[in-house]
Amino acid sequence: MIKIFRRIRQSLLSEGKTGRYFKYAIGEIILVVIGILIALQVNKWNDARNLYSKEVTYLREVKNNLEFDLTHEINPALLHLQNMLRADSVFNIHIKTTDQGISPDSVRRLIWEISYDWDILFNTSGYENLISVGIDLISNDSLRSSISTLYSYDYLYIQDYQSDVDKFTTEQYKPMFYEKMYNWPTDSIEKVRRVEKWKQDEILRSKFRMLRDYVRNREFQLNAVKPKVEKLIKNIEKYID
Repeated sequence: MIKIFRRIRQSLLSEGKTGRYFKYAIGEIILVVIGILIALQVNKWNDARNLYSKEVTYLREVKNNLEFDLTHEINPALLHLQNMLRADSVFNIHIKTTDQGISPDSVRRLIWEISYDWDILFNTSGYENLISVGIDLISNDSLRSSISTLYSYDYLYIQDYQSDVDKFTTEQYKPMFYEKMYNWPTDSIEKVRRVEKWKQDEILRSKFRMLRDYVRNREFQLNAVKPKVEKLIKNIEKYID
């Protein structure tokens, strides 16, 4: 192509057609400029396509993490916390009555159910990878804001509160729990006496009240974050599609 242009220029010059030569030269410059602009636009399209492809890859990872959180953490944790509150309600009714109602062994099982919490462990690998490359990679402002708020505020708040619960159970609840739950008697009469002592034990009841408040708060937090996670998953799917 360059050789053809050179031959045309030489031909025009040799024929003394200076006017036509200048017109041709201008036209050639215009063609070169247009070619450069087209090349720049193609590069721009390629860069935008590669950037979008990268964005989609990270968003898919975040979406998969959120789906994992729902299936393996949030939903089962809510069910577990609800079972804890149910057991606490039955136990609380029992200790306020003089009627035996349920067997000592059943009372002990209720206390075991009340005492074992669910430790939330969110999957944040996708978000951490996104942060490492820059969250501005997400071009959609609303989507970027939702992801950032969920991980840096909602999830963080739940985990910080869980740390408070863990501290309470480790330092205050479990020592009392192990002291009272182990060495369970085999004699039926002694079992009844043990349960009656629990009913009168204000320290035990106080710890149960504190644990109940923690569990209720955690249930509230998870019920609040669950629809946010579900909505974010849908918004990511919509954006990717």
